[in-house]
Amino acid sequence: MRKALVFAGIFLAAGLAGHVATLHALPTLIMAKAIRTLQENGSPTNAFLMAPRMTPQTQTVVRPSPDLAYSICLFDVSNGPVLVQAARWPLYASMSVYDARTDNVAALSVQTGSGEANSIVITYKNDEAPRDEGAFRVAVDHPKGVVLIRRLAPTAELYAAAAAAAKGDVCAPL
Repeated sequence: MRKALVFAGIFLAAGLAGHVATLHALPTLIMAKAIRTLQENGSPTNAFLMAPRMTPQTQTVVRPSPDLAYSICLFDVSNGPVLVQAARWPLYASMSVYDARTDNVAALSVQTGSGEANSIVITYKNDEAPRDEGAFRVAVDHPKGVVLIRRLAPTAELYAAAAAAAKGDVCAPL
């Protein structure tokens, strides 16, 4: 009986340790794979790339919305802060920052007249960056991540207009 309890205790401890390790490692592994895939598909670091209009043939992630135009920036703040600015869009638009653990560390509305800032300064941990009073500031715990801008563009004409607006998006080192 005593051996069975010891075995059960070891089994439970190993299972718990594996569970905790998975919960901590999996998000980082998922984001690393996503960043690698985006880089292989031509996404530069610290610059925006407009994704093609979402169709079953162009989607690279599970269930992206075909009604949205996506601009993607892979950022790396290991050499200093990065300024991210989204060009305004008259319909629904948002900008989200995801860190290397898949955590959404910032989200802003970037619609015309929304009243919110349309720029973010991303820094690594406690690094200081020059103050820009119009920018929202975010410190990330991991130097790499993804910025995603979504613009409502349900038709080919609106997608073309969103692609034109996206030329005004900025993702660049300060």
